[in-house]
Amino acid sequence: MLRFINGDNTQFEWLRDQIQGALKIFDNVSLPVTCTPNTCSLGFEFTPANGHKMYIDKNLSFSGNHTGFANLIMNGEATFESYDDMVTFIKELGSLYGSASPVKKN
Repeated sequence: MLRFINGDNTQFEWLRDQIQGALKIFDNVSLPVTCTPNTCSLGFEFTPANGHKMYIDKNLSFSGNHTGFANLIMNGEATFESYDDMVTFIKELGSLYGSASPVKKN
């Protein structure tokens, strides 16, 4: 997941282009040590009807204290009002790795 957390503007613009009306899935994404198993599939999508969505495999467990990530794990998905909100959420997950400065803690 660090490849997303540490993504630069060019990478996030590429992702924005990829998810317009389509689901883009990334396999074998490394998860924080507080997750079991330690890899998953992660998906991103944007549709006008459903907004910006992030999906994660089901049947994961998380023993950390990041409420937003815990909700993502529990629900298997998260919906964001804007692409920028989704990017902010992703970057906040850096706190789960002890890297990347989160904008705010959940």
